[in-house]
Amino acid sequence: MNTQHTPGPWHVESHPYPPARTLIVHEQLGDPQLRTCVAELDASTERDANARLIAAAPDLHRCLYHLEAEVRLAFDTVPPGVDAWLAESRVALEKAAP
Repeated sequence: MNTQHTPGPWHVESHPYPPARTLIVHEQLGDPQLRTCVAELDASTERDANARLIAAAPDLHRCLYHLEAEVRLAFDTVPPGVDAWLAESRVALEKAAP
């Protein structure tokens, strides 16, 4: 897996002072001095849900990548129905690729 995005884990920080916004942040080695803002969202009703989804993206990407590889290794012939899920996972992974 060739990762070119800011590595996870990412976490969500809400800042209520004007302008209200939510940040998705990566702290390198858990050190607050080595912080990278991955994304910033303005106030909206969907902000918190979007922020949680964005913050989970690196973990979801890594899991999907490894699950797809393990399923392909586990079966000589992929069971019916599973092939469609693998195709969807490939499309999702390719969306994240540069």
